[in-house]
Amino acid sequence: MLQSLPVGEPAIVRLAYPHMMKLDALVWTQFLVDDRYDLSSVWYDVKVGSPIATPPNAPPEELAIAEGTGCKRIDAVAQVGYELWIIEIKPYANYVPLGQVLAYVDLFRRKYTTSLTLRPVIVCAGQDPDLASMFTEHKVKIIQVSKEPW
Repeated sequence: MLQSLPVGEPAIVRLAYPHMMKLDALVWTQFLVDDRYDLSSVWYDVKVGSPIATPPNAPPEELAIAEGTGCKRIDAVAQVGYELWIIEIKPYANYVPLGQVLAYVDLFRRKYTTSLTLRPVIVCAGQDPDLASMFTEHKVKIIQVSKEPW
């Protein structure tokens, strides 16, 4: 059965963001500072996919760990108008975040219900020019921050 997302939170600059590496957090902070998009709500560390397999007799705490750390995790989901942006944040947009964000859209659709359009988005400081046509072909929105945040 599909789930609904809980209530989101404001898209504000923080000292840290759930599960983001330092460089990813710097890129995301610069994206928020740039303030080019009206993000009405944001969700961080959205878990999708299957947890790590556990033995049938695993204790509850092991099951909780498998669920909490073993699923795939979307960096951020943001509501922008009538769209839900499934966001992968990386210093450099190449084939890795391209594959991640496409998989996350599919896995999100399998877990959550929404009437909003799902849009794959990569927020980055730079991108691989060789993949520009692939980003376009797969309808992945690339948002490059206004300046390198390091």
